Amino acid sequence: MSASTTRQLAQADSLDERGQPIHLKLSLVSGSTLNAISRWAQVNLAPQTIVFSDGLGCVAAVADAGCLHMPRVVGALKPRDLPEFKWIHTVLGNLKTSLAGAFHSLNYRKYATACLAAFA
Repeated sequence: MSASTTRQLAQADSLDERGQPIHLKLSLVSGSTLNAISRWAQVNLAPQTIVFSDGLGCVAAVADAGCLHMPRVVGALKPRDLPEFKWIHTVLGNLKTSLAGAFHSLNYRKYATACLAAFA
């Protein structure tokens, strides 16, 4: 998510005991704000969920839903250096590729958030 006034895409995945994905949640939120993330977390996350994030400040609001926030400042790290984000990167990459193929005439930069949210 970026810190702007446009609607943002919040995403979460859950893993089984082997680290394999079992659920994915994509949602549009009103923005990258503490209030928006707090509301989203209260509706979509179970209390005591461990939330890994890229360090964006508003994600700390998941604590309002009883979740534990584990920020990871990404900086110049490559995806291979961030195993906690492996599945969310894989799923989002696959969705982007699928959408780009299906809607090749689509202005992806402009409409990507709305398209991805259609899967929510």
